[in-house]
Order: sequence, then structure tokens, then C-alpha cells
Amino acid sequence: MANMFVRFILIALSILFGACSRDTAFEYFTRLDSTQERAVTNFKRVTLKEHNRTVALLSVIYLNPVDPALYQQQQYFLVALYDIRKRPLTDYSITLNGKTPAGIVTLDDNCSLRALMPLNNPWNDYYQLVFSATGDHNLTLQFETDPSLQGEVTYHTDR
Repeated sequence: MANMFVRFILIALSILFGACSRDTAFEYFTRLDSTQERAVTNFKRVTLKEHNRTVALLSVIYLNPVDPALYQQQQYFLVALYDIRKRPLTDYSITLNGKTPAGIVTLDDNCSLRALMPLNNPWNDYYQLVFSATGDHNLTLQFETDPSLQGEVTYHTDR
């Protein structure tokens, strides 16, 4: 009986200390600096599905409000792409309020921009999209690979 009680105490203590040693989501967000906080605030996702099956997942951060001093002349977006067919972002039809990108840059593994992405997964491909400046208050970024595979995110600006 005493042996069983000791085992119970040891199990309870190991669970208690093990649970306390892990980071929680709350702790992750309380350690963010102001740039990372703005990145999380401007983070959105697009899921492209075919027959109720996800074929691509795009994570997007609108960079202009993340660092207004750096991103001011044009519209900048950071995109993380996971495509089960291994299509690069250049195979997608991309528009911002109906206009095509001025540039699509593939980011390498060491690019500091990748640290802004809350879910920085090694299986994603990372890109920076650049669009000509627009005076619109609503920015709709649309991704399409064919008419049945399309999705969009909308950002509201103060401009």
C-alpha cells in the first residue's frame, strides 16, 4: 500500500513538473518584440481545397504595417506556401485588387524575414511579393491555380 502511494506521488510530481516546463501559446506571445507582434497582427491564411481536401496552404503577412519605415513606397507581403503538388508560387495567378505583382522574390533559408512568420515550417517555401502602391483602403490579395482552386485575404489600411 505504501509502495503504491509513493508511486502515485512520483507520477503526480513528474506530471506537475513536466507540464510546467513546456512553453504555452500565451508564453510564446508574451515574448514577442513589437515587430513580431505587428507581424502576428497582420498574419492571415488561405486554404485551397479540391474535393474537400487541402491541396495548398498559404500563410500571408502584410509587411507595410509591420515595418512602416522600411515598407512604404509599394505594397509588400511575406508568403509561406505549402503545396502538396510542389508548385512554386510563380505557378499561381496572383493579384492585389486586380493588379499583378511587380515582383516575386524567393527567400532563402537564412532570410531574416522568415522569422516574422509565426509558423516557420521547413516544408514551406517562402516568398516576398511586391506590388505597386495603391490608394485603396481595402487590399484584396487573391491566389489562383485554376478556376476551382482560388482563395483570398483582405487587409484594411488607413491610407
